[in-house]
Amino acid sequence: MQKLLTLVLIVSLMFISSCTFSDDSSDGSGDSGINRYENYVTRSSVEWVIMVYLDGDNNLESYLNADFNEMEQGLYDLQQNYPSEYDEVRIVVFYDRISGYYTGDGDWTNTRFYEAEPDNDSSTINSTIIANYDELNMGTAETLTFFIDKAITYYPANKYSLIISNHGDGARSSSTLPSSPALSRGGVSDDTDNGYLYLDQFREAFAEVSAKNLSVDKLDIISFDCCLMATTEVAYELRNYGEYFVASMANESGYGWDYERIIEDLAASTITAENFAIKIVDEYEAFHSASGYTNQTLSASNLSNIAALKTAIDSLGDAMYDESQKTSLESTREASVNFFESNNTISVSCPYFDLDDFCDNIVAGGYSPGLSTAANNVITALDAVIVKAYAGSYYGGYHDTGSRGLSIFFSRGNLIYYSSSHYAYQWWYTSLDTQSQYGSSFKYGNVDFCTYDDDGNVETWKELHEAWYDSSDSYNDDTW
Repeated sequence: MQKLLTLVLIVSLMFISSCTFSDDSSDGSGDSGINRYENYVTRSSVEWVIMVYLDGDNNLESYLNADFNEMEQGLYDLQQNYPSEYDEVRIVVFYDRISGYYTGDGDWTNTRFYEAEPDNDSSTINSTIIANYDELNMGTAETLTFFIDKAITYYPANKYSLIISNHGDGARSSSTLPSSPALSRGGVSDDTDNGYLYLDQFREAFAEVSAKNLSVDKLDIISFDCCLMATTEVAYELRNYGEYFVASMANESGYGWDYERIIEDLAASTITAENFAIKIVDEYEAFHSASGYTNQTLSASNLSNIAALKTAIDSLGDAMYDESQKTSLESTREASVNFFESNNTISVSCPYFDLDDFCDNIVAGGYSPGLSTAANNVITALDAVIVKAYAGSYYGGYHDTGSRGLSIFFSRGNLIYYSSSHYAYQWWYTSLDTQSQYGSSFKYGNVDFCTYDDDGNVETWKELHEAWYDSSDSYNDDTW
């Protein structure tokens, strides 16, 4: 998978870079009096580099500060007990903070690039500050690209894992009126700059990194220590940029991942990307089960098989339409595990259902052989995607390989919210560029999963939604 390092990396061997990055989307509210500097130096190559995009510029600041301390503790334990494995891993952290939440550890509020160091002081971050910036907007594709570029350029490795840690929403809208611009978003909330990455902006960031021809074709693992990101749509959006995908279908606890557990015995010299992704799931289960949580989930997915899953889901949508049992299938949907906690208002924004559970319910529901076969084909395709999944008893109680582990957007378009169909609020669930279609304030669309061809036949999951809930094309310009 690895390529030779390009001229960008060769040149970087010759000098310490100067600070050239500016965040054009910032509101200019960065800290005054910051000692701005960059001290990047190319490090020797290791087996794994873990890149952590740690956005503490919001109400999660204290939790994320604790997470950073867990990383230091994990490295300390690894160095003490497995020094040869410690030599094969590096962790770099792009960390942004905010005033008004957590005042400990210096209470600084700008953005920093750290190289994590082993340390057993759980209250203070003692890692090396490689670069000190003004306040940067973590909720932009530009900033995410900047971090990944710096990490790959100056920290060569055989394998790369990216962890994005903050709030998450999958691909959703927080619009309150069908006709108003919606905030269809993916994750990473930067409160200082009112930033938030839309789903397609993750793809934009990774595409920009790929276009720079750095040392990797794909990241080995792309993961989200965030809520609600393990949707089929998110996984499909990232299919060209990562080998494995780790995320949660449900809301995560504030504590999120236990980084000490993940790192303290990491066999960095030999662990494969798949087994590393599995380890993250296993450690999440161990921590949350021991802590008494019953409403947590995490899964690891093989993105090389996600295109085949989309094909199976599109065929399922076709079969559901041909079944001519819309009301019955909506009842089957409602009986399936959901991740909006049965809250009608929340389901307008994020109507995410457990894809495997829905298909299991179709198979058990007495539908036609054709529809049952289509549902079983989705289950089979999921089996090839999910390499490990965990859910507490609230969401089914499992910790194994198999088909459960990804949710899917399934509008409750037959329900009414403030005099309009739920689907009226979900015009952003489209592959169209909604800004071009409706105006610059209508962000963001560009959801790759939502394919359609306007030929009068339902052939995809998106077209099923259009046929069932927008047959008159009232809510957006795509159709079946």
